[in-house]
Amino acid sequence: MQHFIGIDIGATNCVAAVCNSVSASEFATFTFTNSVEGIAKFTSWLATQGCNTESSVICIETCGVYAETVCYQLKSANWNIAAEPPHKIARTTQANSAKTDKIDAQKIARYAARFLDQLNFWTPPSQTIEHITTLLALREGYTRQSTALQNQLKSIERKYVRTSLAEKMLASDITRVKERIVEIDKELKRWIDSDDSLKKMFDAIDSVPGIGQSLAIYMIVITDCFRPGFSDKQLAAHLGIAPLDYQSGTSVYRKARSRGFGHQTIRKLLYLGAMSAATHNKSFKAYYDRLVQAGKNKRLIINNIEYKLISYACAVVRDETVFDKNYIPVFK
Repeated sequence: MQHFIGIDIGATNCVAAVCNSVSASEFATFTFTNSVEGIAKFTSWLATQGCNTESSVICIETCGVYAETVCYQLKSANWNIAAEPPHKIARTTQANSAKTDKIDAQKIARYAARFLDQLNFWTPPSQTIEHITTLLALREGYTRQSTALQNQLKSIERKYVRTSLAEKMLASDITRVKERIVEIDKELKRWIDSDDSLKKMFDAIDSVPGIGQSLAIYMIVITDCFRPGFSDKQLAAHLGIAPLDYQSGTSVYRKARSRGFGHQTIRKLLYLGAMSAATHNKSFKAYYDRLVQAGKNKRLIINNIEYKLISYACAVVRDETVFDKNYIPVFK
């Protein structure tokens, strides 16, 4: 018999629920600590419920570092683990139902049973990717800190009564943070260069006009090193730049437009990359100027260029080549 196990993961404790079908009315539940010892007790409990690694599916919500210990420990024991975005699970449940950890675990288990053929099964990333992911998160934090410090310095410098000590301290902090960012960028490149396959992939993406080091590395990370089957359309949809239809019957209709959601840092880097391509690349500049003269919305044009950059990045990785600088893009 197949079993579906939902786990509601917390910082200290986790709650698991087990069912054998989407229509199950009764669940076996178990609470364990989010630790190596707690997970060992959990797997022992699963055995008492008739669950095994061959016929059982464990489903969790993606929740960052809180889920890492659970995922790594269960995967090392050969359990099948699916990690799903919380909003996807929430959309399949009643909005007005009660909310407890036990109920959430039951909802996750029922979701796994209902959408078994659509689950995203988790595989551990390489240690290199783990290091790169940590460094990218650190870089984001320093970038936000640098922006905040620069804004604070500008505000203080506009005061009628100037305070030299405050300005000096802020200027020193800004310099220090920028040095940290440069140091992180060097370390990121070192990790990329340490892996031949990553270096080849990075060099291919970095050759695309408008794409620099940071954007190239982010693309590698969020696509799981451009895993097989990953397409430019999927990446565009994931970043929220793909136009989506909005239509129902004969009375409800809107023009297709992007929803504007997605990883904010990558969206910003992609926007800056598209602006750079539209300014410095002959083909992209001609396309941009032509549509501006035709009266098209400038943000729409940049959105189109963003998608072109994504398409080229996926193409050079797929073909294991670098971007041909003499290539003339075909724009509609």
